[in-house]
Amino acid sequence: MGLVKQIWMEEQELQPMYEWIEDNYGEDLDQDDEEEWQEAVDAYEAYVEELQMQEAIEHAAEEYDYYIYLTLKDADKIFSEDLSNLKQFVLNANSEVPNIFYKMAYAHAVTVFEVYMEDIAKSLVTHDDGFLHAYIRHSNAVGSVQFSLKDVLIKKDEIDVSLKIDNLRKSALSHLSSGLYHDIPKVLNTFEYILQRQVSIESGDMKKIVHIRHDIVHRNGKNKNGDHHDIDMSSVIEAIDAIQQFSQELRSEIAQFHD
Repeated sequence: MGLVKQIWMEEQELQPMYEWIEDNYGEDLDQDDEEEWQEAVDAYEAYVEELQMQEAIEHAAEEYDYYIYLTLKDADKIFSEDLSNLKQFVLNANSEVPNIFYKMAYAHAVTVFEVYMEDIAKSLVTHDDGFLHAYIRHSNAVGSVQFSLKDVLIKKDEIDVSLKIDNLRKSALSHLSSGLYHDIPKVLNTFEYILQRQVSIESGDMKKIVHIRHDIVHRNGKNKNGDHHDIDMSSVIEAIDAIQQFSQELRSEIAQFHD
């Protein structure tokens, strides 16, 4: 990148700050007055931090409201319909569709799986305090907030217990949002934390599917050696069926402890 372009890009990034300072400190503020200018910059940074904090709070509230009403059966229905629609879409494709169609369908099948894994994990910790506490204890989900959990468990008679529980749920949801739901070992670990027991599911096919999806997304369908994966209708349908099978086995494990 050339120096002129780099300077221009930096100026563009700083433009919102200049406009905010002009609106709040006036057009006459002199940048050569280091003390006053730094005061304005600090005020702008505090303003941005406050906005980001407010956005995070609003997002957490919206997510919490969504998962309060999302049951496991709701998540099952969404996943089943999305995967079924994708499968039918692929089966209805004519022989003239380009190969990229199947690559996109293959990658999207994994995306549908990821969303489903995240949805059922979040639904579990939102609707069952036992799962919530177990996840927090074993996953470092809320860091120092973990100490507040002890207060919740011991001081049941306090008026603010429900508020603490709500905050713990929001912290757990936020932590779960940072998960990688195409990382199959981590997915299984997450559910083991929640269920407090080992989850024994054959995951070899899912790992292979996720690996191919990675090569599609990041290497346009090539592996590390530069060889193309053979992605066609049959391979996409096979992947969808394997995703369905893995997901059903996991749900069967969960159903033993929560319906």
